[in-house]
Amino acid sequence: MSRREGDDDYDNVILQLGPTERLIECADNWQWILQVRTGKRWRSVKFFTSRWGVLNRTRGMPGWQLLEQLPERFQSGCKDRLVRGPALSGTAPVQGAPPDPTLGSGHATD
Repeated sequence: MSRREGDDDYDNVILQLGPTERLIECADNWQWILQVRTGKRWRSVKFFTSRWGVLNRTRGMPGWQLLEQLPERFQSGCKDRLVRGPALSGTAPVQGAPPDPTLGSGHATD
């Protein structure tokens, strides 16, 4: 497992939101980050400290409803408490996590 946020096997992936988007915890454990896959790396595009901000930005992405389980304000360790639902078609498993068919621009902090 990697500690570099841009790596495929980054350790703190909360939820894969389709083949090119994912939500992670930042390496410093103080915010959630929405990332987009560009080429071989993940690029951070939005930064959040509130569940409302995450839901407002991810609504409609594959598996976004699972993010309703996030705490109201950022807390480290959310990936371990997220209850995964049924499989979603067209999505890939979270990198570095046990196989799980559910997956689950700018620098704005919500």
